[in-house]
Amino acid sequence: MRWFFAFISFLGVTVCSMMRVNVSVAMAIMAKASHVTSNSSEAMSHDNSNSTIDETEFDWSSKTQELLIAAFWIGYTLMQIPSGYLADRIGGKWLMSCGVSVSAIFNILGPIAARNGVAIFFFTRCCSGLGEGVLIPCVATMVNKWSPAQERTRLMSFVTAALAFGTAAGQSLSGVICRYLGWPISFYIHGAIGLAWVASWVVLVYEEPSLHPCISDKEKDYIEKHRSYALGVSSRVRPPIVSMLTSLPAVALFVCMFTAAGVVYLLLLTNLPLYMKHVIGFDIMAVGLLSSLPYICHWLMLQVSSHVSDSLIGRNLLSRTMTRKLMADLGIVILIRNISLVMVILQGAIITAGGLILVCTQVSTAPSITVLLMTIAAGGIGISFSTAFVNAIDLAPIFSGTLTGIANFIAVSSGFMAPLVVGALTQDQNDSRGWHIVFYGIAAVDLFGALFFHAFGSGDVQEWAVVAEEEKNANDVTRSDHECKDGEGYIALST
Repeated sequence: MRWFFAFISFLGVTVCSMMRVNVSVAMAIMAKASHVTSNSSEAMSHDNSNSTIDETEFDWSSKTQELLIAAFWIGYTLMQIPSGYLADRIGGKWLMSCGVSVSAIFNILGPIAARNGVAIFFFTRCCSGLGEGVLIPCVATMVNKWSPAQERTRLMSFVTAALAFGTAAGQSLSGVICRYLGWPISFYIHGAIGLAWVASWVVLVYEEPSLHPCISDKEKDYIEKHRSYALGVSSRVRPPIVSMLTSLPAVALFVCMFTAAGVVYLLLLTNLPLYMKHVIGFDIMAVGLLSSLPYICHWLMLQVSSHVSDSLIGRNLLSRTMTRKLMADLGIVILIRNISLVMVILQGAIITAGGLILVCTQVSTAPSITVLLMTIAAGGIGISFSTAFVNAIDLAPIFSGTLTGIANFIAVSSGFMAPLVVGALTQDQNDSRGWHIVFYGIAAVDLFGALFFHAFGSGDVQEWAVVAEEEKNANDVTRSDHECKDGEGYIALST
């Protein structure tokens, strides 16, 4: 049943990813390419020499387009910390149900809003982001309740791999729908899928194993015995926010999330369709299909690296801390036990950064190589993700939702800041030179994040999290003593 829970969660993250990327694909056909020179006008004419040009409705500048893309991430970012706190205190099931429902409804309202003004469309995108902002903190909290410690990386990576899988599926589906049915229909279909998933989540998923009517006693006992989640702890102990923000391992997690899961992943997520449409010159259907390839590679590499991580930890080949560091920046690890650690170093950061840098030299002559290099770069990010999204559970199991919320807040803040920078650098969207600057910047940020996490990251439970749990236990003992003295609850305590 724990893997059934993981599968339904995977579908939920997939659906949310599809809804969030739909606007990026649709934007390539909704709005004309922003151009500032005569050469750009010629490129635009070539770029739009297909049947989809007649469906272009809006004359939005590059800055306006990027602002509308950023609107989702503004709402998404603002919800991270509140949703993490709420998930720890009230649980993730119903919070996630409400959030995804809100996002789906505002996704359906997107076409109506866009045709009534930029400001209204901006508002709906922001509200959609607010709804989806509960996603990752809720997932982290519930995975912590449902996963034995030795399966934690695999289960969490399986669920969060849906970020890439959903991106690939969403971009492919959006491209086909926009090409044959029109861009408004893509908003309606994705929103309807979101509401359908919420219905299945409410019926099929339970907050934790003890509440599930169909789980076997054997599996329930196994999960509860081996998981790191302590029932009732985080609902009665305040998260030590100051300690979280000043702990070097936690700061290393924040940096890793901001660089790999934030700047690198989100910039590719939101801008790859525009790049392929306006610079490489693919039509809208090709944009949807080809821009999904990097995320398929990302998904596959995340699955492989998560299994490698659990194997290294489970067989005592490496400590949890060393495993997290390796997966943050390594592609392939070869271990010789009891002799030495031999590594074929294909760093995830170098794979990503190298692919993006090579794109800058290949784009004008080899579109197919550009797509291949983007795919390799996304695979490198997938390796890093096997650390990024599980490390909060490593550091503070009883506050995993809160810590994940803070980390994801920092990560996705780049989702609304970076597009504004991209819009300023690519005012002529057909000019590859502005995009080259963007890719060089992404590569530099990615390398910095890998080095910082390698220096200061950890996979061990932090002292401030242990102290909080001990305080809770001490309070429980004191409360029990008072109950015995008052003659209340004596039978229950004895039992």
